[in-house]
This record gives sequence, C-alpha cells and structure tokens, in this order.
Amino acid sequence: MVLGMSRSIVRVSSPPSEGKLISPRTGFVISWDGATKRAMIVTLSTYFKKKPHEPQPEVHLPDKSIVQGRLIFMNRHYNLSILEITSDLPLQVPAFGSAPKYGQKILALSRDENMSLVARRGAITWSDGSFMWRNHYMFVDCDVPEGGVGGPVVDSCGSSIAMVYRAGPGAVIISISIICTFFEMWKQFSCVARPVFDVDLRSVELAGVSLREELSVKHNINGGFMVKRIADDSALEHLGVRQGDVIFFEDECGTNLPEIEDYLLSLGWRYLQGMKSMVLKLLVHDIEGPCKETITLPLEFSVDSGKADMPPKSSPAMSARSKSTPDSDLRSHDGIPNPGSWSGRLTRSRAKQIGLVLPIQAVESPGISSNNNKKRRIEEETAGESPATVIPTTTTTGEPGTLARRPIHPPQPHSTAPRIGRESSWIAQRKVDRLRKATLRDAEDEPSTAAAMPTPSDKKMVLGMSRSIVRVSSPPTEGKFISPLTGTVISWDGATKRAMILTIYSTDFKSKPHEPQPELWVHLPDKSIVQGRLIFVNRHYSLAILEITSDLPLQVPTFGSAAKYGQEILALSRDENMSLVARRGAITWSDGSLMWRNHYMFLDCDVPEGGEGGPVVDYCGSIIAVVYRDGPCAAIISISIIHALYEMWEQFSCVARPVFDMDLKSVELASFSLREELSLKHNIEGGFIVEHIANDSALENLGVRRGDVIFFEDKCGTMLPEIEDYLLHLGRRYLGEKRSMVLKLEVHDIEGTCKETITLPLEFKVSSGKVA
Repeated sequence: MVLGMSRSIVRVSSPPSEGKLISPRTGFVISWDGATKRAMIVTLSTYFKKKPHEPQPEVHLPDKSIVQGRLIFMNRHYNLSILEITSDLPLQVPAFGSAPKYGQKILALSRDENMSLVARRGAITWSDGSFMWRNHYMFVDCDVPEGGVGGPVVDSCGSSIAMVYRAGPGAVIISISIICTFFEMWKQFSCVARPVFDVDLRSVELAGVSLREELSVKHNINGGFMVKRIADDSALEHLGVRQGDVIFFEDECGTNLPEIEDYLLSLGWRYLQGMKSMVLKLLVHDIEGPCKETITLPLEFSVDSGKADMPPKSSPAMSARSKSTPDSDLRSHDGIPNPGSWSGRLTRSRAKQIGLVLPIQAVESPGISSNNNKKRRIEEETAGESPATVIPTTTTTGEPGTLARRPIHPPQPHSTAPRIGRESSWIAQRKVDRLRKATLRDAEDEPSTAAAMPTPSDKKMVLGMSRSIVRVSSPPTEGKFISPLTGTVISWDGATKRAMILTIYSTDFKSKPHEPQPELWVHLPDKSIVQGRLIFVNRHYSLAILEITSDLPLQVPTFGSAAKYGQEILALSRDENMSLVARRGAITWSDGSLMWRNHYMFLDCDVPEGGEGGPVVDYCGSIIAVVYRDGPCAAIISISIIHALYEMWEQFSCVARPVFDMDLKSVELASFSLREELSLKHNIEGGFIVEHIANDSALENLGVRRGDVIFFEDKCGTMLPEIEDYLLHLGRRYLGEKRSMVLKLEVHDIEGTCKETITLPLEFKVSSGKVA
C-alpha cells in the first residue's frame, strides 16, 4: 500500500548554499501532467519565500534527483503552499479519501534525509484544539519525526485523508477536505475566500465529562461549541458573544470543528460565485447570565489570491471597517455621559486607560464601528462595489439586547494592567487573558478518567448516568468523620421528590447502640447538598440505603445481570469536586473470601479514594456491580446480590440468609498446578476448596475440615458469586414459606481419600435492616 504511494511523496528543502534555510519537510503530488512533465506539490509554507529576492525551495524526488520548485500558491490561514515542478520522473497523484474521522486508524508518511519512506502508525485522537482563530486542527496519537511536516496521512485503504501540520508527539494534522476545497477554489477563481470568523472554539462533544456534566445539569446544554477566545472589536464581540459562551449554528453544519471549517469554506465558495450578501445565524447561550439569544452575523470575507508577495484582501465591508479611526466618539452609540476630565469626549482607548469598560451594542452596519464622518465618507465611496448591507440583529428569549449589553471583560484596576512594552502582542494578550474573569469553568478530566472515556459515545453513556451518581460524606462540623463514599440512586419518586441512595455501609456510621447516628450529607450532581437519613443497613454485605429529598430530578439507572469474570467494565465515582471519575478495567479471573463472605469479585484497575459504593457498569452502561473496596485490585459486589437483597427487604421488611460459616475457593479459578494435582490424584475437576471453617459450627460438627473439596448437590453454580445468589434464594424461600430446609453437600477428604454426602440443617439469620 505504501509503495503504491512512493511516486506521490517528495521532500522539500532549501539549497545548502543559500543563507536562508528552509526546515526540511515532506510534500505530496496533487497534480501531474505527463505531457508537460509538470507537477504540483502541496506542502507547508512556513519559512518559504516572503520577498521576491529570496530563494525558491528544492524538491527531492523519489529517485533522489533534485528539481527546483516554484512557489505558485500560498495560504497563510492554513499555512499551506503549492509548488510547481518539472520532473523527468513520472509522478503519481495519490487517491484522496473523505474527511478524517475521530478515532480512525492512520499511517503518517514522510521522507527522511536519505529519501527513505518513513511511516508512523497511530489513530486520530478524540480531541480538538484551536489557536489564533484556526479551529480546524486534529491530532494523532503517534510521534511524527522531524521532516514529517507536510506529509500525507493515509487510512487503511491507502487514501490520503489529511496532511501533517506539526510533527512531534501528538502531531497536528489538517483534513484533506480542507486542502481539496481551497485547491479547487483557487483553480476555479484564482483566489480563496473564507468568512472572517475570529473566534477560537471548542466542541462540547469532545469536552471532558466533568465540563459536559456541568453544562448538561446546570444549563441543559448537550452540544454546540464553547467560545475559548474572541477577537477584540470583532463583529461577533459587538453582537454580544463573549468568552465562555456556548454557540450553536442554525444551519446543520456539523458537530465538530473540522466540519465547521468545511462549512465556512463552502460559504467562501458561494461568495466567489457571486452571492455577496450572506449572514450566519448563531444561537448564543450566556452561561453566566443565564440568557439565550439568536444573533445574525453579516459575513465579511477574506479573499486571498495565494500569491507569496501579496497579503489577503478583505471584502469591501471589511475594508471600510478597517479604515475607521480607533478613537472614534462612542457617546451617541453607547449612551455614556461625558466625563469633564476628558474634555467632553470619552473614547474606548481612553476608557481602557482609566479601567472603565464601555458596553457595546449591535449597530446597523456591515462592519460595526463608529459613526463619524470619515466612516460615512468611506462607506459612500465603496457603496457601488459593496454587497447589500445586512443589519446585525439579535432575537432573545428575554429582554432585547441582553447579550450585547454585557461588558467585554470585567474592568481591572489600573495598577493590575499588564505592561506590554516591547513584548510580542501574543505574550501581551496571554497576560491580559489571565486577568480576565473566566465565564465558564474550564474543567479538564484528570488523565485516568480521560483515558477511560476516550470517545464521545463513552462520555455520552456515562453522562446518561450523571443524575444517578452522588457522593456521601459527613459535615465538617461533626465530631465523627466519615470517609467520603459514592452512592447510586436506586429509587426516585418525582411526586414526593424522594430518592433512595445505595452505598457502602461504613463502620463509621454507627459503632455502638448507644451512639447517636452521625449526620450524613448527600452531594447531588448539581453540587447542592441534602441531608441523608439512614433507613437500611446490612452488615454481612456492608451495604446501606439512605433516603433523601431532592429538588433536582434524579434518575434510576439501568441495572444489568450478574457480573461475569473477564468482563470489561467502567468503575464510576465522584471526587471532592463532584466531578465524575472513571476507571476502565476488567473483572479478574480470581476469587477471595474473608470472614465467611464468599461473594467478592476483583478488578484489575485502581479505583481512587472515595470510589467505594460507586457503580460498576458494562459497555452498555448497565450497572453490574458496586465497588466494595477501593484501591488497587478493587473488590466489587455483583448487582445480582444487591438486587436480591433489596427486593427481599422491600417485600418482607427484612433479609434472611443461611448461616454458612466457611471461606471457600473455587477449583475452577485455582492455579493450574493445584488443578492438575486434584485431577490426577483425586479425579476432582470442580467444586470448592474449604480454606477456613468456623470453630464448633454445624459444618465442623458434621466432619468438614480445612482442605476438603465440597460439591453442592443442587446445581447452584461453579463460582462463588453464584453460590451467594443461591444462598439468598434460600433465604427468600425461608421468609415466604417459613419451613425448615436442608443443604446436601458431597465432601471429599483429600488427605484420607474418602468421600461422603452430608446433610446440613439450615439455620437462617434474619436482619430487619433497621438502624438501632
């Protein structure tokens, strides 16, 4: 597959004798004419010719010959260039695929200094990033070597789907759909047009689960794009868009940033075809407000001829706007009284000097600026060639103009303003950004949680359980401290607003009958706190149920079947910030018992502190277990046990279980050496090994000893959790039938090589679950 692309991939560098060095990079063929032997090469344009006297780059062909490249197209927004070469070696245009997809497996190809083909295998990560109004970047999880910039990124079929924009770990790529669109646009119109859209965005769909949960629970926002930064004095800023807002495009133009970029380029194509007057309608959510408005943005277009020595030109509306004076009088526009100290004239630059922020409202002009005479004169001069004027408008669910009246950023004391001096504008802007108030919590998931939920489908599944997972703690003023736990909603009554919360029973809850029950706090998903009342405990399984009253509607999750060994899982919990925490792992093929409790199963992941009581879910999002003990190799309890316990308590107001004081170990999960010995010497292929037995118990009096292997006469399972389900089944029968029962066991004495069937009269321990 890669060799089939050999004649499509070249290397670009500068002549070694020239003073200006071009960092070596890769390029690939996008056009080949066999008759004229001319080809076009697409690559990255950094450090290319900026002035006429500067040298042209060299192109190294697959046969190691070198030809001179002529720079015929350069786009500064995407940092892409096209070189024209003449080659005696027949070259080849590769197959171009569709736009790359998140999670897609790829190969990043390049040429090294010896012209050898270099490949890195990886996948496109589920993440986005933007910088300086460029929202189209995607990322791969492999390390592209130096010189790989400009190289093709291919899919499993060998079709080029992207180009490497930045090499190194977590390399940045640009979609082939963007490259093909602007290349075809340039060929047809000899220029490239793109709407001026000076805002850095972030897709809500790819945001961390903590931030997505906050947006969902508090603001009912489950999609759209978050505004990370917005250009000062831009049309969007004048219309009221601010950092931290969440915007939705009215047109169905995609759910991720590369799709939005494709849409913007399609608008540029329509502009060059003659559609001069276009608008973009955006639904803007003010998170801090909160309010919601639909704004209409008149589109201005940046038109780039692609020539190396010519900057991009703006559409007429933008040109007029850029010529307006920055210190124009804003009194009639903003309704601000004239401070006497400024001779009756308050301008925006002066307002910044004194720490005063002037509110900005939408005005009726394509390029929003002041209304002085110079602006009017320029607009009259360009009226004949300008597109039809479109008036910026807003439609709000509340009072009109709510968005536009917001301050651009909160006023800062004059002494705290950063000194720009000779610093670059980028560094200065970063300092200003740090002083500005964040309008939305930029919550990033901690690394292990992010790794556990890499895809939007994973996050969507977990977010569907957001209103089912709470945190349990004790008030800080209480003398008795309870280690924080996680809890799961198992019952919700919307009419009474009452819910039941399942969690782990801590010995800190109440140790002695005469001790008062400590106050319990239940932290809800919206970070509100309600008091929990302990209504049920079971000390054998260490489970507890709390009752709460909640104004926030909660949700009972889906409960699955019993947990299975080897099953892939997600262990969920809440941390001290009420953020959702996740750990991905699997149920290990091991069992363990302690103090006659044989129902534990174990995970191969490390559940963090506070994860006890948290749900363990399968790949469908159904709860299959609850975490009993956090830490490495966390212990869990199957949901089948919890379900049987809860139903028994609901029906009979108590729970019954046979007294069965033995610690067992499944032969099926024993080591290979032990299983071989049992098989060869004793013809034993299954059953359960007795590890410990209670002194003076009924089983001990019947002759069962440590090391024996027992079989249950009833077909009740081959694993310990299945045995526990069977014992609870017997307890339910006991409460329903109120009659005596026996348990028949076949006991193998390994030492004496004898075998005997015993009959154990069952005694039942009945617990009401009430808190004494």
